[in-house]
Amino acid sequence: MEQVKRLTAKIDRQGEKIGYLTDRMMEQRTVIDSLQEQAADLGGLKQYFGEERVQSIVEQTKALERAEKVTKRPRRSHEMIR
Repeated sequence: MEQVKRLTAKIDRQGEKIGYLTDRMMEQRTVIDSLQEQAADLGGLKQYFGEERVQSIVEQTKALERAEKVTKRPRRSHEMIR
């Protein structure tokens, strides 16, 4: 009887794990779909505006984001100007 309880508990845990992993797979599928849509949109922009122009815009945007990140970063005590 004890063995049946242990096996039943093990089956329940495995069912919970399967449910969790199924949910994660669905979330990943949603992310993949979104990324594929963005890739298609980027492809359309490259076709319309030209790959060089779009790549230049992307690089400029990334540079601006990095600069903003640096300015928003809290200064450490050893980096502060005295």
